[in-house]
Amino acid sequence: MSMRIVAAVVCFAGALAAAAETVVWQEDFSRFEKWRLSGPETLTAALDTEFSPGETCVKYTFRVDDPAKGFAWPQHIRYFKPAVPLEGNDCYLEFDAYYKPVRGEMRLAISLKEMPEVKSPLFKLAPNAWTHVKAPIVGKKPGASLKGYAFVIGRRSAKAGSEAVFYIKNLRVVRGDKFEVKPVSALGPGILSRKVVPAAGREKDTRLEIEIPNLVNNAYFRMGGKDFPPPGWFSYGVGSYGAGLHDGRSVRLPGAARRAVGLRQGGIVLVPGERYRLSGYIRGGDFTGKMEGQIVVAGPAWSKARGYFFSDKDIKPEWQYFEVVFTPEPSKSGEYEAIIYRSGAGGGWIEVDRVILEGLGEKALKNSRNKYADDTFDADYAETLKKGAFRSGPPSPDYKLVWSEEFDGDKIDTAKWKVYEMSPKRPYRLVPSAVKLDGKGHACFTTSLAADGKVEQPRLSTTGHKAFTYGYFECRFKLHDSDLANAAFWMLPEGHMDARDPVHRGMEIDIMECINPSLDILSHTTHWYSRIDGKPVSFSGGTRARTVPGLNKGWHTVALEWTPTDLIFYIDGVKSWRLNTKDHPIPVNPHNLIFSFGGRHKDIVQIPGFSTTFMVDYVRVWQKEAK
Repeated sequence: MSMRIVAAVVCFAGALAAAAETVVWQEDFSRFEKWRLSGPETLTAALDTEFSPGETCVKYTFRVDDPAKGFAWPQHIRYFKPAVPLEGNDCYLEFDAYYKPVRGEMRLAISLKEMPEVKSPLFKLAPNAWTHVKAPIVGKKPGASLKGYAFVIGRRSAKAGSEAVFYIKNLRVVRGDKFEVKPVSALGPGILSRKVVPAAGREKDTRLEIEIPNLVNNAYFRMGGKDFPPPGWFSYGVGSYGAGLHDGRSVRLPGAARRAVGLRQGGIVLVPGERYRLSGYIRGGDFTGKMEGQIVVAGPAWSKARGYFFSDKDIKPEWQYFEVVFTPEPSKSGEYEAIIYRSGAGGGWIEVDRVILEGLGEKALKNSRNKYADDTFDADYAETLKKGAFRSGPPSPDYKLVWSEEFDGDKIDTAKWKVYEMSPKRPYRLVPSAVKLDGKGHACFTTSLAADGKVEQPRLSTTGHKAFTYGYFECRFKLHDSDLANAAFWMLPEGHMDARDPVHRGMEIDIMECINPSLDILSHTTHWYSRIDGKPVSFSGGTRARTVPGLNKGWHTVALEWTPTDLIFYIDGVKSWRLNTKDHPIPVNPHNLIFSFGGRHKDIVQIPGFSTTFMVDYVRVWQKEAK
């Protein structure tokens, strides 16, 4: 037998006044020694008789020093054994709480439970005031008795540096009016409803895309030319376009042995707990075995996915309409991504059309957004290409050139660069001979398969020679001719990163990565990572993939403008991606410049004589004069 507190909690002063109430249990803290502390961080609990004169309170002080433990739950717990008969849905948890923020924001979590999997609601209290809280308690088996349960006080999900004080008094369980309990969905966590019906029997949706509050960009796949993926999406595996069922295009994802195929789009901001509808159209066929797939909205690293999950048995050659109503779980990053995916196994094909994600309530409609909804890169690049007005160098005359590498001469300048040489127990090794100057002002980075079956690849870094804080960093490059190698221009902090403090300890800033030159795709990424208590911890600020016309032909530039408030990425002088201090950490410590040229080693070792070369014309750094 277990019980839970309904997540839709009412914090009020008399709002649930009812008929006569019976006190089932009252905690006066007279046996305070029976409570015990449990948790990974600073939490203190002490009796207090002065804050609320004439009454006994418990004063809780919560402090979060470690952001890696910001999602952990420090607790103050007491176990009880009085019998509480639950004859109907009529029991409530009741208490008074005073919230005194010191730094940042924090929410109180209080539960009355028996089983560890039972979730507790978070109480967002008004600061510097007493709040009376009354929350319904739901028994899973009405009529049974709770013969033992735990009362738990704690806090959840707070940022590093947060600190708060809570005072708790008048803690009790009462019986009063009955309340309605909505059954828990059998469709899966967070799924409120799901339906799949033949598209032929459904009235055609004639709304224009601009008339739909769709949180997915380019969801009709109309934008862009014939190249895959469609603008606004990042792909793995190779897909194509179909005519679709509506006035647009569809995406077609074929089966591929041992390789999944899919599309992903990040930057979606949702309100946890609010209702959303994910809908679209799907068909497929010619399967030769088991295939699995999903069209979902998920948190970082594909976590807490909500949406339509399917297999080869669910997909038909005729178009079907699917619709899933769900509530998202909180995301560590505060962002979500849309994913269209199918396993490579099973052969055949699936085709997806008109994917729509929309909020269903006023709060969801008002507070949800797509960070890239106002993204104009594709249009800006096309216009700049048409005018032939690509820019090299910084966007402002305030910048002055402070460092450059033109790759003149006949060998790498080791006074500027560390040339790596490493032979780990892996299918590749870093060798100095993999990077050479061609005598024409270019550095040639070559990844190749050596006679002994090892992949040889280059890496250069300014670490130990030069590091920079803020500036405009640009390189001019010419891509390689193989999709099995990954050309990268990036930055790392001097010293070790700390996943708990990307601002002062820095992050990996991938100004450019390109592993699909034949598709004219490159990407920008930020992430920070370290080991904490012996375990790897990693966070990401996101990835922005771009399809650039003619990227695999001729010379291009990529650049990063790093200021105290922004990280702004450029391609051929056109602004591609901006990360602002309002929603992304901006480092303040020195970082070095790196070129690397790795690849898909397992595939390369299968190709005798493999060799591909990535070329760099120059690297230049501009900075503004200190005021």
